Amino acid sequence: MKKEEIKQRRFALDLTQAELAEFLGINRVTVVRWETGEITPESPKMLDLAFEALEMRRVFDNPQTRNKIEQLKSQAAAGLEKSRQRVRHARTIGK
Repeated sequence: MKKEEIKQRRFALDLTQAELAEFLGINRVTVVRWETGEITPESPKMLDLAFEALEMRRVFDNPQTRNKIEQLKSQAAAGLEKSRQRVRHARTIGK
């Protein structure tokens, strides 16, 4: 992963170098050194996965997303209950 990409992805997530470092469990200076090109990440694929995890967390931490998920869960539960009622009704008719 190139230094520019690391910085761009961090900015896209609105993270400071310190916040990214904390999430990764590393020193902030390491992030600085990546972004300046002084060093490269030992495991670019792991860093990419970490960015993906951060992006997913950002999506699911969004209140609108959480509300939509709760609505979908409620709709699914209501649909499941209707299906159960139909099955129970069909069983009583079949007796």
